[in-house]
Amino acid sequence: MENVAASDIFSYTSNERDSLIENPYLLEIMELKDRLDDVDPAGMLRMREELVSRYAFSIPTIDVLHCIAGYSPLVEVGAGSGYWAFCLNQLGADIICFDRVPPEDAMPWPWGSLEDENVWFHAEWYPVLQGDEQVVRHHGDRTLFLSWPAFHTSMASRALENFLLCGGRNLIYIGDDLSCGDERFHALLTQREPVVNRKLPGWPGIEDFLRIYEWD
Repeated sequence: MENVAASDIFSYTSNERDSLIENPYLLEIMELKDRLDDVDPAGMLRMREELVSRYAFSIPTIDVLHCIAGYSPLVEVGAGSGYWAFCLNQLGADIICFDRVPPEDAMPWPWGSLEDENVWFHAEWYPVLQGDEQVVRHHGDRTLFLSWPAFHTSMASRALENFLLCGGRNLIYIGDDLSCGDERFHALLTQREPVVNRKLPGWPGIEDFLRIYEWD
């Protein structure tokens, strides 16, 4: 995958390859494109919050999914609803998902608190096991996948440190640097040049990147 820039998701043109998998998040976005002229900034924010709570912070597209699937097997920490795993699994990726507080189908949304870290998500798209950043110590043979790790905790930095200590080599990180991870996490990333550094077609005003790092 080339390290290229991208416009926001409403400038994205889906193609036949996107239809190879079930991806209702992207379908909803494509259906919204024709109605954008009638949406004010407040309406856009409400729209984003609704779709994020149903799916994920970032919107999977087929090229990005293929790039990530190429690093299978994967272990995802802070998996939220498991939506990215749901899409990756359809491409044959071997992925295990963990979250400290997995979504609970039987409970109404929103539930919990920011400390619970799953205040955003309605329910699971893919099996999400209960576990925090400590679980990666048992999965150093996989690629660590972090998608929008919470900015108000040290989960991302601890997950990466635990992963490297147990011999882990590859990290896939998706997110907006101003809204994800802590200072320690980003300091660790500055020690390496990403082998992939791609601006994703995300929500307007969100600097959503895919970055992949490799350790020797």
